[in-house]
Formats: sequence, structure tokens, C-alpha cells
Amino acid sequence: MYRKIINLPYSNYPEEFEEDFSDICKSDLLQTELIKYLEDKVEEKEFWVKGYMKNQFCCGMCSSSSRIESKHRVLKLYLNSGKRLTELFQIVKQLEKKEVAKMANEIEKSRKNERKKQEKMDIIKYFKEIYSEYVLEVLKDNLMESTNYSITPITSNTWYLLCIFLN
Repeated sequence: MYRKIINLPYSNYPEEFEEDFSDICKSDLLQTELIKYLEDKVEEKEFWVKGYMKNQFCCGMCSSSSRIESKHRVLKLYLNSGKRLTELFQIVKQLEKKEVAKMANEIEKSRKNERKKQEKMDIIKYFKEIYSEYVLEVLKDNLMESTNYSITPITSNTWYLLCIFLN
């Protein structure tokens, strides 16, 4: 039974996982608290069971440890034991800027593709006959902002207000 529980994340197919999980739940060898714990974890099986993760695009990284290991590799390139704490913060800030810039580039590419798709939308076709090109571009911007998130820099005041709001 122990092996069956340990091997749950490595189930290659959803049917295999469901069968093993059913056997585990039916077992008299486990306490009800453990079965309840496993049932709670099964609700998020798409995040940790190989058979379910294969159905999602994950850029070849099917476990959280490989993503973390790639972050560690990047940090090791820039950091060593001889760095001062202030240098550490500067490096982390630079890495963060790189990631935000990369994400902003991806979002910008996505926006360009979305603008092309918006030309086919009924609302744009309707207003195209009535309004100028400028009004249509503003309408497209408003449509994109209503359906997408945009990256904006967080100032220290915004961060403080956000912390107050969340508490």
C-alpha cells in the first residue's frame, strides 16, 4: 500500500491513477485521516499527477522541481559566497527586471495578435462603418484592457496600499 501511495504522482495515465487511488481508498490498512488527506490532495491532481500534467502545455517541465532548479542555476551564475548582501539585492532586482521585461514582451506579442483577431469581431465591424480609425483603435484598446491584465510597475506606495488592502 505504501508503494501504491508513493507512486501516485508517477501514474502515466488518468485511468491508472484513478484505479490506484480507488484501491487506496478501499483499503482497511489506512486511517480515515490519511484517506481524507489524500482525497483533499486529489482535488488538485492536475498539478502533481504525471498523467494529468501531460495534457497541459508545460514547455518540457513537468515538475515544479525542474522549474525551481532552473531558477537556482540562474542565481548561481550571478551569486557566490563572496557577494555582499547589497550586491545580492541588486542582482535579484536585475533578475526580476529581466523576467518582467520578458513577460512584457510576451504580452506585447500577444496584444499584436489579439489586435489582428479583433478586426473580425462583430462589434468592430459594426463600428467600422460609423466611426473613424482613431475611435476604433481606442475601442480595441478598451476591449483588450477589459479582457487582459497589463503589467504596471508597482511603486513603494502602491505596495504599501496593497498590503493594507489585503490585510
